[in-house]
Amino acid sequence: MKALDRHLTQLLFLTVLLASSCLLAFSIASVAHAETVPASKKILLAYDSLDSVNNGEEKISSLTRLLTSFNVEVTRLSIDDYRSQQLQGFTGLVTMIQAPDLAIKNQDFLTDRDTFSGLKLHLGSDLPASWQQQMEIQLKEITGERYTLFSASIKASEIGEQTVTLDVASQLPKDAPDLGTLDFENQTKSYPFGILKNNVAYLPFFDSTGLGFLLSSQLLQKWLAEDSSLTANYSPILMFTGITPFSNLELLEYLADKMYAAGVPFVISGTSVWENTDLKAMDNYTRALQYIIARNGEFILQTPETRGLSKDKQALKDIMSTTIDELVQRNVYPISISAPAYWNQDGFYQQTALTYSDSLVLLPNPKTYQIKEATTISPVYKTTYYGLPAEKLQQVEWENMNNHQFSTPTALTYEFPETGKEVLAIEEKISQLPVLFRRINLTEHKVSTIMNKIEANQGVIKVNGKRRYTEAVPQDQHQSAKEDQLEGSLAGFFNVQDKILTVIIIGVLFVLSIFFIVGYNLYRGKYRK
Repeated sequence: MKALDRHLTQLLFLTVLLASSCLLAFSIASVAHAETVPASKKILLAYDSLDSVNNGEEKISSLTRLLTSFNVEVTRLSIDDYRSQQLQGFTGLVTMIQAPDLAIKNQDFLTDRDTFSGLKLHLGSDLPASWQQQMEIQLKEITGERYTLFSASIKASEIGEQTVTLDVASQLPKDAPDLGTLDFENQTKSYPFGILKNNVAYLPFFDSTGLGFLLSSQLLQKWLAEDSSLTANYSPILMFTGITPFSNLELLEYLADKMYAAGVPFVISGTSVWENTDLKAMDNYTRALQYIIARNGEFILQTPETRGLSKDKQALKDIMSTTIDELVQRNVYPISISAPAYWNQDGFYQQTALTYSDSLVLLPNPKTYQIKEATTISPVYKTTYYGLPAEKLQQVEWENMNNHQFSTPTALTYEFPETGKEVLAIEEKISQLPVLFRRINLTEHKVSTIMNKIEANQGVIKVNGKRRYTEAVPQDQHQSAKEDQLEGSLAGFFNVQDKILTVIIIGVLFVLSIFFIVGYNLYRGKYRK
C-alpha cells in the first residue's frame, strides 16, 4: 500500500515537472527580443565643455549618434570627471574642445592621453604637441576670417556663414587622404580640413550639417576602419517624420502619390496608439498606412512623446509591445524604430523601448526633452541610421548631380508637411538632391514582441515566418473587401497562437492530475476491500 502511494506520488511529480519545463521553455522562447550585436569598437568621447551658448551639447549628441551609426559604442565623459586609467579597455579616444580659453587642469587625463596608444581623434583647438608629431604636421592659427570648404572627392563646396578662428595644418602630410580643403578670404593658399595619419586624426571643428558633416563622416570612416579598403558607401533612405493618427491623412496619401509618381521610395516615421484602438480614427490611420505601403513606402514606428509617460519601465514596455501588436493585427508591419538621440543616451529608454528592434533611426534631439536615467554609454544595434534633416544640405553647392553616397547608413528627413503646397515644395527639393534613395526593406531588419516577429530583407516582409504581400493591400482607404477581413482574422489567430498553446498545456496538465487522483482513489478502495 505504501509502495503504491509512493510510486503514484513520484509519477505525478514527474508529470508536473515535465509539463512545467515545457511551459517554461516555451515562455522563454516567446519573450525573446530582437538580437543585440557587439560593438566593433569602444570609443571614449571626452569633452571640455557643453558650451550651451553655441549648441555644444547638441554637437556632442550628433557626434555620438554618428559614431553609433558606425557600430561604435560611445562613452561620453567630461574631461574634469576623468579618473586615472579610465582609458583602459577603449579602442579609441576622441577629444572635443569647445572652450579653448579654458586650460585642461585634469592631470590624470593629460597623462593618460599622452601615453594612449589606440586610435586618436582631436576636434577643435589645442591639438596636443605629441599628436602633431605623430601626424607629421605643424599648425597655424587663422584668426577672424571667413572660409570656403571644398571637396574634390564629393565635388562640392560650401561657404561658411561666420568668421572663425581655427588652427589649421600648414600642409597635408605625405600619403594622407584628401579630406577637404579650407580657403580663407585673406590667405593666399589652401589648407587641409580633415587630417588622418598614423591612426591619429584631426578636425579643426566638427560640423553636424552640410559639407562639413559629409567630410567629417568620411574622416571618421577611414579613421575607424584603419584601412581604406574596408570602407563602404551607402545610398540614403528618404524619411518623413512626425506622423500621428491625428495627422492630415488625405495629405499623407497625396504625399505618397507624389513620391510614387516620381519613383522615389520613402519611409514614414509615425507614432501610434495603444489605447482606444477600436475607434474609427484608428481604422482610418491604419488604412492610410496600408495605402502608403502599397505606394512603395514603408512604415517604421516612432517612439511616443515622453510627456506623461510613467516612470515604470514595465509600463513603457507594455506600450511599445501593445502598439506593435495592434499594428500587426491591422496588417501594418513596422520594420524598425526611430527615436530622438537622447533615447539611446538614457538607460530608461534604452532598456524599455529600443530593444524591440535590431535597427534604429536616431534623429536630432528636440529643443526640450526629459532625461529619466542618464547614462554615459550609448549601445549599438545591427543597423543604425543617422537622421540628417535634408535642409542641412541646402547650403552645399554641388558641381554635378551624380548619385552621392554617404559614409554611414543615413536617413535624409523631412518633417511631415502641413499643406499641399509644401508637398510640392519638398518634391522639388528632393529632385535637386544628388542622391539615389534606397528602399529600407532591402536591408535586413527585425522587430520582435512576445506575440509577433516582423522580418524585412530583400524587399520581402515576413510576420511569424509567413510572407506578407503588401502589394495586395487596397489603395482606396475607404474600400473594405472580404479578403481583407479574412486576412485580419487569420492574422489575429496566429497572433494569439502562443496563448492557445499555453492554455492547452495547462489543460492537459489539469486532466492528467484528475486521472491520477481518480486512479489513486480506486486503488485505495480496492485495498480497503
